[in-house]
Amino acid sequence: MPVVVRIRGAAAAGALMVSLFLSGCLATQQEIEDLRVDIARLQSTLAKSQTGQVESQKSLQGNQADLMSQMGTLSRNLEILSTHLEESQSRMSLLSTRLDDLDKNLSNRLDLVSEALSGAKAAVPPPPSTLFNMAYSDFTRRRYDQAIQGFQGYLEKYGDTEKAAEAQFYIGESRLAKQQWTEAQDAYDKVLVQYSTSSIVPAAYLQKGSALEKQGKTSEALAVYDAIIKKYPYRQEAGTAQSRVESLRTPPAAPPKPKSTND
Repeated sequence: MPVVVRIRGAAAAGALMVSLFLSGCLATQQEIEDLRVDIARLQSTLAKSQTGQVESQKSLQGNQADLMSQMGTLSRNLEILSTHLEESQSRMSLLSTRLDDLDKNLSNRLDLVSEALSGAKAAVPPPPSTLFNMAYSDFTRRRYDQAIQGFQGYLEKYGDTEKAAEAQFYIGESRLAKQQWTEAQDAYDKVLVQYSTSSIVPAAYLQKGSALEKQGKTSEALAVYDAIIKKYPYRQEAGTAQSRVESLRTPPAAPPKPKSTND
């Protein structure tokens, strides 16, 4: 009997050990399954996040494309408006010139009638457009002294006409061509002061900056160019002024080093 009891006790102990071992294996498998579920959940979350990022990038790219398209449309509209404005200004200038001619011709005729009644004789001055074109012809042929005299004569006779600002401007251009920097600057200043509403003012500003550069007054020239960029950002003169600013503010390149005599 003692032998049988021992055998049964050993069997019970073995069964207990097997039960504990199997229980440990089941717990480990459950943990593995839990880890697999967690990994799957993380993978799903990551996939959703990546999908959201792709959609956000597509949306952002679409918004950028829309903005670029709108900017392109605005730029084209601005160019069209600028062209129309230039055409309108050209037509207005031509109309003003014709009106000046009519007005001055009428005035000259009235003077002739008055002088005829008084018995005096006087020469009839040419109309404004003729006098301006004569001076401008001298300018284009580089006869700058004659051009200056012609434009000054125009201003003395027709200083209240539409072309008066241009006549004063071309006096400055003639002085600049003759390398009379100070006199050119003074001529452009008269345009800016006496004809401040003229469409030729930005060009006068730009040429004044050029005259200042020729005199070595770099800081003053830069101030003039900066003023053009701020006041007239959409005019062609603003682009030229920006180029001059970049050129003046860029340090000159260092001269190449002399070659060694041992080379």
